[in-house]
Amino acid sequence: MMKNYFTLSSTIKDVLNDEHLKDFARLLFPIDLNTPEHLTLAEISSSKYFVWYTNIKAEKTVEILNYLKDEVINGH
Repeated sequence: MMKNYFTLSSTIKDVLNDEHLKDFARLLFPIDLNTPEHLTLAEISSSKYFVWYTNIKAEKTVEILNYLKDEVINGH
């Protein structure tokens, strides 16, 4: 069962500094934009930052990050 490591109120900095994701976490966010690390996952999950997408769901962002962390922890 997947754990809830991240929530809508987790910040970009939380993800970037996570011991399991830190090697590739920067690539999970727009690298061509200077996105402030204090933004929450709810705030970053918008077309303001992902201008090429229009149907962004913050809950899905959190779900995917939690899935990725689970996969790393489980050695996948």
